[in-house]
Amino acid sequence: MSAEVWETDAAYIDESGLVECDEQKFFAIYRKNNSELPQMVLARFQKELKLAGSNCRKLYQVWNSFYDQIYCLTKCWSELSIYHFQAELIEPIVIEMNKKEKSRYSSCAKQILENLKYRF
Repeated sequence: MSAEVWETDAAYIDESGLVECDEQKFFAIYRKNNSELPQMVLARFQKELKLAGSNCRKLYQVWNSFYDQIYCLTKCWSELSIYHFQAELIEPIVIEMNKKEKSRYSSCAKQILENLKYRF
């Protein structure tokens, strides 16, 4: 953890010796020091999709991992939405969700877009 977390009492040690956290303060510091993280997560997702190719097992892992990452990001960045990203980073998710022949990734894509406040 950064010194700022301790200096601002975003994290502190309670009477029993356990580390406690003020989530609002902690997330504010985290967002400030990791402002590029959401873009990086989406860019990595695109690369992993390409690497997975048509391998169903790898694609399943990529989509599930990406869903988990978006879920975590939206916990820290409550205002995070698709409008914070470059369109070309969001495009593969929208394409997957809108496929005529739904795949098992289509519902995952829809959930990701819901987490990013996409309007259907």
